[in-house]
Amino acid sequence: MSVISPKIRGALCVNANPQGCSQNVQYQIDTCERAMAAYTLPDIIPKTVLIIGGSAGYGLASRIVSQVFFKAQTISVVFEKEPSAHKTGSAGWYNNFAVNEFAVEQGNLDIAINADAFQASTKQQVIDVLKQRGLQVDLLVYSVAAPRRSVPENNTEVVYQSVIKPIDQAFTGQTYDINKGQLQAFAIDAASAQEIQHTIKVMGGEDWQLWVQALQNAAVLAADFQTVAFSYLGGDVTRAIYHDGTLGRAKEDLEKCCENINGLLAQQTAQRRATMPPAKVAVLKAIVTQSSAAIPSLSVYISALYKVMKEQGNHEDCIAQIIRLFTTGLYPPGALTCNIDKAYRLRLDEFELAAATQAEVKLLVQNIQPGDIEGVVDFKSFKQDFLQLFGFAWG
Repeated sequence: MSVISPKIRGALCVNANPQGCSQNVQYQIDTCERAMAAYTLPDIIPKTVLIIGGSAGYGLASRIVSQVFFKAQTISVVFEKEPSAHKTGSAGWYNNFAVNEFAVEQGNLDIAINADAFQASTKQQVIDVLKQRGLQVDLLVYSVAAPRRSVPENNTEVVYQSVIKPIDQAFTGQTYDINKGQLQAFAIDAASAQEIQHTIKVMGGEDWQLWVQALQNAAVLAADFQTVAFSYLGGDVTRAIYHDGTLGRAKEDLEKCCENINGLLAQQTAQRRATMPPAKVAVLKAIVTQSSAAIPSLSVYISALYKVMKEQGNHEDCIAQIIRLFTTGLYPPGALTCNIDKAYRLRLDEFELAAATQAEVKLLVQNIQPGDIEGVVDFKSFKQDFLQLFGFAWG
């Protein structure tokens, strides 16, 4: 068998190692199984979980937590590249295979529908599967990070392209080139009004709302249905490129759509409504994902953040964050213990945004010099986590 080496192009690895992807999934399964010892199942648990974007990152972690903790039936909408005679498949393709193998071993249902989540035909395909199997959705997890979205308008397909740009003024900074192992300066012009609107159209909450509407109209929502979409706020270091930029505008739209969804579901009865509304936004911490690696300057910030939080002993990786979301926010064994700052918003970024943590991270970022990157922040962990997303660097 030939050795597969990572092929990195910019901020993306264009191939994957199947064995390593399996190890990635197994690591998350093992982490869940250890965490279960400290968790008591509540009276209401999800039996059927639908994950939109469940082949990587927080979506994949949600799929695994649902399988391990609740023995739930999972249906995941993914958009992955299958292998060919000359190229490996995408990492998500192999992740899907590994999760399905685990589900079969446990006697659970796991279906990965490889299709564009934005399309109405994909929503209908999921509804057809649910009806054919007599399933109703207890939990919908929306975890889509996409560069573009095709929407039918006036008898034609209009393609909206998202951009990662600041608003009102240009931004300059440094980012970590994973392939070269060095810092690089960059400059980004301010987004145009059209670019802002396109990013909202792709990365905002409209499609999440359309999914809930489609499922509700098809009568495939369970009585205790709830849904969650993932978001990020960040602190001052990332503010210009994220919170105050095009992505931040998209996240604002996500929250508006969350309120709309709660309006749609207002007539649906559920035992947990006394605690929180059925639609929620979970604000998570910064981690290394295929999406975050592509955001300029975030590699520097995350590398500094990892160094600080590991020294403090409160660093959480992707699976740890989702375990905490499910066990303290979505399905707590007793009273909800997750931090809440809005009626519908769960906060799991409190350790990242602690004033002392942010002050230390900011100081590290300011002190980074091009020739001394390994000594100031934790680029080594950033690169390892990045490679492991694609099945490499697992030992």
